[in-house]
Amino acid sequence: MSAQEHTVAVGHAASDVPAATMTRKQKKAVLAGVLGNAIEYLDWGIYASLAPVFASQFFADGDPATAFLSTLAIFAVGFFVRPLGGLVLGTYADRYGRKKALTLTVSLMSAGGLVIAVCPTYEHIGVFSPLLLLVARLVQAFSAGGEWPSSVSYIVESAAPGKRAFVGSFQQVSTAGGILLASLLALVVTSALNDQQMHAFGWRIAFAFAAALGLMVLWLRVRTQESQHFDDAELSGKSHKPVTKLFAEHKLSMLRVVGDHGSRNNRLLPVDHQHARVRQRDHRPRS
Repeated sequence: MSAQEHTVAVGHAASDVPAATMTRKQKKAVLAGVLGNAIEYLDWGIYASLAPVFASQFFADGDPATAFLSTLAIFAVGFFVRPLGGLVLGTYADRYGRKKALTLTVSLMSAGGLVIAVCPTYEHIGVFSPLLLLVARLVQAFSAGGEWPSSVSYIVESAAPGKRAFVGSFQQVSTAGGILLASLLALVVTSALNDQQMHAFGWRIAFAFAAALGLMVLWLRVRTQESQHFDDAELSGKSHKPVTKLFAEHKLSMLRVVGDHGSRNNRLLPVDHQHARVRQRDHRPRS
């Protein structure tokens, strides 16, 4: 049974069930799912917030604007990889379990952030520096693509009957929370360090901190249990071909969801572009 089928089935089954008290194990599972999703978006937000600072570290000396745009190009490539991550890791979650998929996603995200934090600069290893940055970002994008659908299925399935819609809403809260935390972290390091320190090592502190938080969430997820609904589906021998079933039976619904989600995200692009221009201006080297 696919993640979408599980979520819909769980919601229908709980529609006439009075709200129940969440057990300690259920709360722990929900916390593990929500915090992991926040960490995923923390890493994305850190990259976008500090790109004007570390752009010159990964590309040859020259026009700062060119280095900045090259750094943003690497960021943009990740959005083409995210759907692949959702397809592969979402299918993996349906076949082998939400818990295994979620431990994998947060591991990949933390590993990517750690690589960026310790990556040598262009001055030391030349063209291999931006290549390492690209690989790290592709790994993080692949991870982020699989995190959201897997974690939302996990927390909804782990919640008590009568509270699943409420608990499921935490997923969107954690997304915004991760981005807000990234902005806060960027504010702290840029306020505590001067421009020279920020370009030398300050931006690395932010990536290392995010990676450390990811390892803490990994520890939490390893200690949680698989959702009961996935275990029940395993015992019932339900289909493990969700992608085939999705295209065969739910094409119209899928297109509606994709169109709605895409239109809402596109409204934010002008704001993000202006934010990036302001940060680039603020961190432009002074003559």
